[in-house]
Amino acid sequence: MKKKITPITLLSLTLGLAFDLLFYGKVPGVSVFLYSLLILGFTFYLGERFSAKISTSVYGLAAVIVFFAGMVFVRANAFLAVMNMFLVIFLLLSVVRLAMQPNLSLRQYRVSQYFHQIGGLPMRFIQEFFEAMHRTTRGRSGRLQKSSYAPVVRGLLISIPLLVVFSWLLASADLVFKKFVESLVDFDVPSELLVRTGLALFVASLFIGAFALIFIRTGAAEADPEPDAKKYGTTEAMVVLGSVGLLFLIFVLIQFAYFFGNSDHIISAGYTYAQYARKGFFELIAVATISLLLIWRIKLYTKFHTAQQTAAFKWMSGGLIAEVLIIMLSAHMRLNMYEEAYGFTTLRLLSHLFIGWLAVAFVLLLVYIVREERENQFAFQAFVSVLAFFALVNLINPDAFIARQNISRFNDTGKLDLYYLGNLSEDATPVIADLLDHSDQDLQKSAANVLYHQEGPARQRVLHWQSTNLARHRAIQIYDDKAAQIEAGKDHSDYEKFDAN
Repeated sequence: MKKKITPITLLSLTLGLAFDLLFYGKVPGVSVFLYSLLILGFTFYLGERFSAKISTSVYGLAAVIVFFAGMVFVRANAFLAVMNMFLVIFLLLSVVRLAMQPNLSLRQYRVSQYFHQIGGLPMRFIQEFFEAMHRTTRGRSGRLQKSSYAPVVRGLLISIPLLVVFSWLLASADLVFKKFVESLVDFDVPSELLVRTGLALFVASLFIGAFALIFIRTGAAEADPEPDAKKYGTTEAMVVLGSVGLLFLIFVLIQFAYFFGNSDHIISAGYTYAQYARKGFFELIAVATISLLLIWRIKLYTKFHTAQQTAAFKWMSGGLIAEVLIIMLSAHMRLNMYEEAYGFTTLRLLSHLFIGWLAVAFVLLLVYIVREERENQFAFQAFVSVLAFFALVNLINPDAFIARQNISRFNDTGKLDLYYLGNLSEDATPVIADLLDHSDQDLQKSAANVLYHQEGPARQRVLHWQSTNLARHRAIQIYDDKAAQIEAGKDHSDYEKFDAN
C-alpha cells in the first residue's frame, strides 16, 4: 500500500499543479490537449509500474480522448469546445471504470453500463482519497500504529485542502469573517495564491482517489446491476406498437398527400407552402427520438413465448421504424426549406446531423431486433455511432461550413445575415475574409466591419500560451494581413442592405 501511495501522491500533486498552470484564469485551448496527455501518460505509467492489468478497451478510449482533446486546440467554436471537454471528462471517467474491471471490455457492456456509476465516480474519488490517507498511517499488519502522532497526521492530510477551500468560500461570503481570517494569517499572502493552492490540492486529492481506486482498490468494486426481469406482456407490447404504428401511418399518408405531393393541396388547406414547411421540425425529431427509446425498451423488457410472437414483433417494429424514417425525411425537408428562406445556423446544421445519426441508430436497432443480437452488441455499436457523430461535428467545422453556405446563398439571393456571421467563432474568419475581395463594395466594407468587431475579443482570448488555438492563431494572422481593409471598414455597419430577414 505505502509503496504505491507515494508515487500516486507525487503524480497527483503534479496533476494538481498542472491544472492550476494550464487552466486557472485561462481560456481553454492547447491546455486541454496537454492535460489529457498528462493524465493518460501518468495512468499508463502507473499501470506499468504496478504491473496492473488494464482492459484493452482503455487504449481505444485513450485514442478517442486524444482526438476530442485535440479538437479543443483546433476549433474555436465555444459550443464545440464545451462539448469536446464534456466528452473528454466522460471518457476519462469511463477509463477509470474500465480499469477497475480489467477483465471486461466495452463490447461486453449493456446500454445501462455506459452510464452506471459514471456520475458517482468523483464522489468515490473523494471517498477513496480519505481511505488512502487513512491507510498510509497503518502498519504492515494492517493495524493502527501505536504512535499517537499517526491519527493527527492522518487528520491533517485530510483536513488541509478542505480547510483552505472552505475558508476561501466563507471569507468570500462574509467580510467580517474575511477580516478574521486575515488577522489569523498575519503575513502577506495574496488571496489568489491561497485559492490556487487550495484548488490544486483539491484536484490532486481527486487524482489520488482515482489512482487508488484503479491500482490499490481499497474498496470493493461495485457490481453492475443485472437487467430487470422481462416484465412486459406480449399483448401489451403489440397493442402499443400497433396503435403507435397506426397513428404514424395516418401522419405519413398526410405527408404524401400534402407535403411530399402537390403544393396546391396545402394552399387549398389555407396555408402557404413556407408556413407549412416551417412548422413542426423539432416536434418530429422528438417523435423520432421517443420512438427509438420505445422500441428498444419493448425489445429489452418483453418476453416472447412463441416463434410467432417473435416474428410478429419483428414485423411490427420494422414497419414502425420505416414510418419513423419517413417522418424524419419530412423533418429534413422542412429544415431544408427553412434554410432556403432564412439561411444556415449552428442549431439548424446540428439538427441535420442529428437526423442522420438517428437514422443510423434506427438501422442498428432494426438489425438488433431482426438478427436477435445480444444487447451488448447493440450497445457497443450505438456507443461507437455516438462518438462518430461528435467526431463528424468537429471535422465538418460548423462555423466555417455555415459561413460558406450562407455566402453561397447570398450569391443566389442577394441576402446575407452579416450580424449572424459576426457572432460565429474564429473558425469562420477565413471564409468571412474572402468577402473582402468581393465585387460588391458595400459588402466588402460590411465584412471588414464584422472582422473589426471580431478582432478585439479574439486577441483577448490568446493572451496566455495555455489558450493557444489554431483557429484563433490563423484568424489573427488574417487580421494582421488585412489590417488596412479592416480599419477602413470599421465604421461601416450597413448590414440591413443584405439582411436575410
